[in-house]
Amino acid sequence: MGDDELLDLTALAERVGWTRGTAGAFHRASAKRRRDGTVKAGDLPEPDLVLSRVPAWHTSTIEQWEATRPGRGRGARPGRRKNSDNA
Repeated sequence: MGDDELLDLTALAERVGWTRGTAGAFHRASAKRRRDGTVKAGDLPEPDLVLSRVPAWHTSTIEQWEATRPGRGRGARPGRRKNSDNA
């Protein structure tokens, strides 16, 4: 796959502007909805790989998810970032 590196939850969070905790919560909620058959538009895709219970996605999988994620079209603001000034 060449440059199609794997992203764990920490790398995914950094890429989309979330905290690691938010990425983990989003992954757990998306996985639960997949199990329950109640998938929502915008849920994280199923991981491409799971090693020792650690989910990972190919960069290309996340790129496609970002491109089709509702509310992320033209003019959308990037994800919220953790800001140490907001205490």
